Amino acid sequence: MKKLSLVLALLLLQLSLWAQKDERPALIATVDSFFLHLHSGDSAKMRPLLAPQMELLTVAGDKVQRSPLPAFLMAIARQPRLQEWEEKLWDYRLQIDGPLASVWTPYSFYLDGNLSHCGANHFTLRQKADGQWQIISLVDSRRQEGCLNRSWAQESQAKIDTLMDQWHLAAKAADADGFFGKMTKKGIYIGTDAGERWYRDELRKWAKGAFKKAPAWDFSVKERHIRIDEQGGKTAWADELLDTWMGPCRATAVLSYQNGDWKIEHYQLSMTVPNEKVKAYLKWLEQK
Repeated sequence: MKKLSLVLALLLLQLSLWAQKDERPALIATVDSFFLHLHSGDSAKMRPLLAPQMELLTVAGDKVQRSPLPAFLMAIARQPRLQEWEEKLWDYRLQIDGPLASVWTPYSFYLDGNLSHCGANHFTLRQKADGQWQIISLVDSRRQEGCLNRSWAQESQAKIDTLMDQWHLAAKAADADGFFGKMTKKGIYIGTDAGERWYRDELRKWAKGAFKKAPAWDFSVKERHIRIDEQGGKTAWADELLDTWMGPCRATAVLSYQNGDWKIEHYQLSMTVPNEKVKAYLKWLEQK
């Protein structure tokens, strides 16, 4: 009975540790290490990352190909030294349930700097007793159509960065055409008030007075992140930290590529509240 109680106590302790620790950085680091050793051709350093019975499957069209683990490691070790392999990962999508996790990574594969193919990797991992993550299966898809090219992604990120800067500058200069012209006709702007949800032309009508004199409003960008859709590269997401007259604000944007230009489809602006001020803020709201 005492042994059973001890086992249950240890199991509950392990479950508690899984619940408390954020394992996402460790999972991403494991996947990144996999590709680091793949690119360098180091099968010896690759081996500890892989479970002994790891499964490797490739889906291409309507065919599924299974690769034995020893053959996979041998292919890495025998990678031609004059060839350069690079698998560019566009995103990491993680799901975790205790000692079990999955990581989904859309990718583009380059051989000697040239785009070869693209697809997605699906890693399944398990956490060992020592806390390290180990890959127990890898399924990848491969295609040559609809690939996101690195140069297109980099070029698009630069264009979107410039577009967003110009958009904020247009508001500062009270340039209504410059501001609203960067939104799609059905673009949506969500402001900080609970009732502020406008289509582009509704916002233009509401803000007509503000755009009569500069600045209509003045937001300075302190930080911005942009991600391009890996399935075709015609949609993008951005988030930014802004310095405004309301204090620090966070904003998110959705953009689409139309007729040779990026346009803002959706923009949401939110005021930030420091965590230590939330209770006081809620109390203030109750007094309104």
